Amino acid sequence: SLARMRGSGWGIMVESLLQVELQANRGNQLCEIGEGMPMHLLSLRHRDVFAPLPGEWSHEPRVPWIPTAGVDPPRYTTSNARKMWERHEHPGLLDPTRAFVYCPSFAELLTMLMGVMVHPLTKVDFMQLLGRANESRWERDEQGWVQEPSALGSQVMRCGQPVLGMHMVRNFHSHVPWTLRLLDFWSNRKGLWGKPDALNRKLPARLDMME
Repeated sequence: SLARMRGSGWGIMVESLLQVELQANRGNQLCEIGEGMPMHLLSLRHRDVFAPLPGEWSHEPRVPWIPTAGVDPPRYTTSNARKMWERHEHPGLLDPTRAFVYCPSFAELLTMLMGVMVHPLTKVDFMQLLGRANESRWERDEQGWVQEPSALGSQVMRCGQPVLGMHMVRNFHSHVPWTLRLLDFWSNRKGLWGKPDALNRKLPARLDMME
């Protein structure tokens, strides 16, 4: 609550961080208000008010290893590829109330890697793809978890674990078809999510349609 935040001195902590970063001419990295670098810096400076939270409580439903991690449509624009993107459902989504952290199998990885090749597959290509798929399989099977690249958010994905909370960030609430359908379900209003406003910005929801 706001009262507890004030009691912990949260406002003073944020003000102190802003002063230090602005004086060091690092103000541009503080533009992501409420997430990203500012929260990371605050957690380093004030460990006593932060606590670890398992990723399953704030799971960002990307799929590791596949191109675009499932948050953008395929780059090839055939009609069949577009239809598959539109109809695709996240393989870890059991129903609108249940999901698990999904990591592709070896066969899925190999098939996917072969499917995105833009030129005829040679024996050398196939051996390289086998190696890539096997490295990912080892990461999943031996470790039991996958560390995402920092460009995606550095999320630790514990394969097969139940998702306790899902965080729909960025593309998920603007143009990923399966998440828009899920958000529509929970909003009980079809077409509520994913539409641009007058300035062509992607809103979390169509506020003009809400009663």
